[in-house]
Amino acid sequence: MDSRPVCHIVTPVGCMGYGFDENLVAQELTQLAPSKIPTAIILDAGSTDSGPEKLALGTMTCPRSAYVKDLTKLLRLVHKFRVPLIFSSAGGDGSDEHVRLMEEIIEEISAKDTNQHYSFKTISLFSGIDKSVILERLSAGRISGCGACVPELTAKDVTESPRVLAQIGPEPFIDAMEATPDFNVIIGGRAYDPAPYVAFSMYQLKLQHPDISPEQLESCHGGLLHMGKIIECGGLCSTPKSHGAIATVYVDGTFDVKPIAPGSRCTPLSVAAHSLYENTRPDVLRGPGGALHLDQAHYKQLEDGRTVRVHGGRFISSASHGQPYQLKLEAARVLGYRSIVMGSMRDHILVRQLDDFLVSVKAYVKQQHSGIPGDWDLDFHVYGRGQSTPTGPGEVFIVVEAVAPTQQLATGLASTARIALIVSITIQVKLVGVANKHGSTGRTRVKKQLRATLRLASPGSWRSRQGLVPSSPYTTSWT
Repeated sequence: MDSRPVCHIVTPVGCMGYGFDENLVAQELTQLAPSKIPTAIILDAGSTDSGPEKLALGTMTCPRSAYVKDLTKLLRLVHKFRVPLIFSSAGGDGSDEHVRLMEEIIEEISAKDTNQHYSFKTISLFSGIDKSVILERLSAGRISGCGACVPELTAKDVTESPRVLAQIGPEPFIDAMEATPDFNVIIGGRAYDPAPYVAFSMYQLKLQHPDISPEQLESCHGGLLHMGKIIECGGLCSTPKSHGAIATVYVDGTFDVKPIAPGSRCTPLSVAAHSLYENTRPDVLRGPGGALHLDQAHYKQLEDGRTVRVHGGRFISSASHGQPYQLKLEAARVLGYRSIVMGSMRDHILVRQLDDFLVSVKAYVKQQHSGIPGDWDLDFHVYGRGQSTPTGPGEVFIVVEAVAPTQQLATGLASTARIALIVSITIQVKLVGVANKHGSTGRTRVKKQLRATLRLASPGSWRSRQGLVPSSPYTTSWT
């Protein structure tokens, strides 16, 4: 191991807008300052966990006020400790509009009377891709799906999407740093989560070791990428899980990681297990321009009991296999309008035949809307199956989702489904049929159960919501 440290990276929280403890981060920066080792605050601001609506509707992961709160703290730290701030996937989706919004927020914070001493050189990176470029590549056969389950991209998908973003790698960040070495803030558009971490480390490595060869840079790329994959989620790699984390990067790509929270610690298991998070497989992680291979990664607990040293990650580029550099594209379009109804069912007789019951509910809704033009869909999401009580299956929670071309139709479908769930002729027939097999005593028992079912599924126990529904984003690679 080459024990010469290249840089420190402080990640206050796994996603900008979620909030963090400014005092704890300040304490860590105070301890790092005497080392004179280049230090940066880097964090991710994006996620696809909440679905495609941000891309389709232009919304953000958090409200604007949450970004104002976090950026107020971050800029205070940048000014006090003279460290740069780099964040990516602005607003959650990384759209050009949200990059500009973050510029606006930084300007607002800096313009306050109490912050007259603020002066930040800010760089913005935009990830939006012109649709004409995508259509050109599509017609030339230079766009492919990211996996077997991804449907083939069509020109209609492109033209009907409000925006299309590329998940950029570290290269644009490195270019920005080299072009403007005295930067204070970099606002990144949509980016591969580890990209800014790799970029700052690579930039410092080349700056401090100008004679380093391309082969040496390539050999440590895997370690830097592995570091970024772990620390971009903040303290999720610690136990108990916490908000922030710190990485120290070494010349050969080895890195140390520890949590900011004093009550948490990193262990080889907690750090290695992070590779299982949000990945189709833990040993090969695909990204822009290649893949990170972790089959030879090693994790070592250091003497303080809180820090883990990691090495052995390998980056295998697409170019090494004669393949072009590829980027993932992300976009979404609005399919229509959604209304949902939520409620629970507790009666074990009804729960036992729930699947058949829901089929009859959908048939009833279809029959009631047989003359309505346009495509629509009704789906049921059932939670809590498999629970048992002394009398039979336990309570289940049901979300009824109606999607239609108009909000009026979606709400009408959901309302009809709600009524069918509360009072169903079909279920009465089934229950009476069961009663007839058991005689008059059985009829009395079933009638009581039916009344109980109707009482438990009273109108007041079902709640409705409505709004736009976006399609899932398509993800394709292009060259």
